[in-house]
Amino acid sequence: MDDEHQKCPICMDIPEKEIYQCVGGHIICHICIANLSTCPQCREPYGAKKIRNRILEQILDKQTFDCLHVEGGCVEKLKRQELLKHAVICPQKPIFLCKILGYHNCNFQVHPSDRKRIVQHFKKRHSAQIKSTNKFCLWHADFGVATEALKDREWNPILLTLNNQWCKDSVFMIAGFFDSTRKSVSWRCIQLCGNDEPNYEVEFTMVQEQEKIPLFKWTVPVSNLNSPAQKLGVKYVEIPLSDIHSSLGKISKIPIQVVVQPSNLFEKPGIIKKPVEVWTYSSEAKSADKPQGVENNQQEVHATIECLLCEQNPILGKRYKCLQCYEFNLCENCKSLGVHDYHIFATISTPRQGEVLESVFPQICQQLELASITAGVYD
Repeated sequence: MDDEHQKCPICMDIPEKEIYQCVGGHIICHICIANLSTCPQCREPYGAKKIRNRILEQILDKQTFDCLHVEGGCVEKLKRQELLKHAVICPQKPIFLCKILGYHNCNFQVHPSDRKRIVQHFKKRHSAQIKSTNKFCLWHADFGVATEALKDREWNPILLTLNNQWCKDSVFMIAGFFDSTRKSVSWRCIQLCGNDEPNYEVEFTMVQEQEKIPLFKWTVPVSNLNSPAQKLGVKYVEIPLSDIHSSLGKISKIPIQVVVQPSNLFEKPGIIKKPVEVWTYSSEAKSADKPQGVENNQQEVHATIECLLCEQNPILGKRYKCLQCYEFNLCENCKSLGVHDYHIFATISTPRQGEVLESVFPQICQQLELASITAGVYD
């Protein structure tokens, strides 16, 4: 059977659950029919008791289908009920790297194995410095000015390219961020590509500039980009400015010693006596460019609204509602996968916007249905 005849003609997806049809035999999936009273192809009414196409359901149940990311190289063959679930965890799904990292205005996407392209992008687009070491001293040259700003600031990221006995062909990113609302400074480390084993940790040590005396030390797990987008869970160290000022006073620059190493104590590399020094400068961070870990503390909560794909409940941050289906909502990470892109989505930033949309949703659906008839979409 031709793949095109197996898909719902409205959303162009393989039906995951029940398949319905009109009296004329035109099929439609369980999601699309929930918001329609007449067949989009022949305009016949569906009636109060909808007709199931059980023969087609049985035929499709015996078949397997290509992954939604087959063009990206996935060779998995899946039952129709498994397609959407697999799409979330598929290793070949497109990764919107910068969006995951918090740079929401950048649409860069890549596979974690593409080490060279990752390094080139961050160097050209985000002014990253590249160092081949696992230990260095990070100087925020304009720390005093940046932390007195009225807007959020971010320091240029540092990329560590490592290829040694305990870390093969790996790239780690170190980034600092000042939150003007919370009056705090944060640092994070993410493994952008390379081997997943062993697990890694990053050690941040704030030192007194003159005597080089350690004042604060934090050790957190290194996040791995190979994790599913909705489970990435960027770990970060966040320090209130008040704590820094109480120990160092008003300072213009600040040194942070950074060490990336295996979590297993017995696999840690030898100590480098004189670490490389790296100077970085800040720039104004766009409101949408807050690091993911920091931003999650202030995300809007869409109570009782569940993402149909990853089942996150409630949806945090932006909510995407399909305007042509009944109760079809996606979170921001799942929307970036490109699933269900044949339909029109509304972007809902706050619960209040969601309430307004729900109040006018029937009228919007009616207008879209009339527009499709006028345009002859289903002819």
